[in-house]
Amino acid sequence: METMVIHNVTKEALPKYRELAKALGGQMTSIAPEPDGEFTVVIIVPSE
Repeated sequence: METMVIHNVTKEALPKYRELAKALGGQMTSIAPEPDGEFTVVIIVPSE
């Protein structure tokens, strides 16, 4: 499995990252709030 950590994701963009994870055959495993109101997202996808 590969882990992708994406910082500075806006609340409005969260559904797009959830769709991206699904399209890559993976899943969004964590959404952590940042002090500036954005989020850090962790996506796990299968290795090629």
